[in-house]
Order: sequence, then structure tokens, then C-alpha cells
Amino acid sequence: MNETYTLNEVADYLKVSRKTVLRYVKERKIKAFKFGNYYRVTKENLDKFMAENTLEEEKISIKK
Repeated sequence: MNETYTLNEVADYLKVSRKTVLRYVKERKIKAFKFGNYYRVTKENLDKFMAENTLEEEKISIKK
């Protein structure tokens, strides 16, 4: 069974507001599912979101 997180837990982990996480879910940036009236995010989906939105040194170019 996958570990799941509430939107508040995801917000705390990402250091953003719950409202921002909810917006990401509604924009389908973070895949989530509803359990009753509440959204849940699996660890796998959170890890995927983090990997897709992490800056890599190769992608950053500083022009002087």
C-alpha cells in the first residue's frame, strides 16, 4: 500500500500554502485522488512532481 499525504502535509513539505497545493492539484500538476471529501496525494505522485519541477544544474545557464 502506498503512503498518502493530505494537502496540508504536502504544503508543509513543499513549504507552500495549502491553497497553492490545491491549485496544483486542480491544474493537474500534482496527481491526487479524493477520499471522501478530502484530497490525498501518494508518495509516488509527490516524488514525481518533485522530480519534474527540480532545477538541474544543466538547465541553469548564467549568462555574463
